[in-house]
Amino acid sequence: MVMDGLERTGRTILDKLHGKGWEVYESDEGKRELFDASIRRGPVTELKEGVRYTIMPKTDSPTDPDVVYNALDQLAIERRGLRPTIVLSGVTLPWTGFSAKPEYIEVEGDHLKIIHYEDFITALNSIVDAKD
Repeated sequence: MVMDGLERTGRTILDKLHGKGWEVYESDEGKRELFDASIRRGPVTELKEGVRYTIMPKTDSPTDPDVVYNALDQLAIERRGLRPTIVLSGVTLPWTGFSAKPEYIEVEGDHLKIIHYEDFITALNSIVDAKD
């Protein structure tokens, strides 16, 4: 049986994000009250196809929306208001989230970008380290 992209790489994606100081939460873009509930459920431990994810800085209280949002605000202040970015095909782009499809990742930001799993894993090396 051939594993799809997420089965092969899901753990690596989470490990790379965690190593850069980020947690991964399920999200529903544009609906703060639903995202608050997602934060209260806590960071994900595995990725699933078709689910939208958002990265937020790691905190000592990953299920407390106020603490998580404050950590994001602090990171934005330290980075002079810049949102998290990722380098795709040599271009630095802001990104707000991602979702996994059977053969690729959709990276969400100002524009939707489709990228193969291996290229996404490489691109994760370019994201800001939230621990710094």
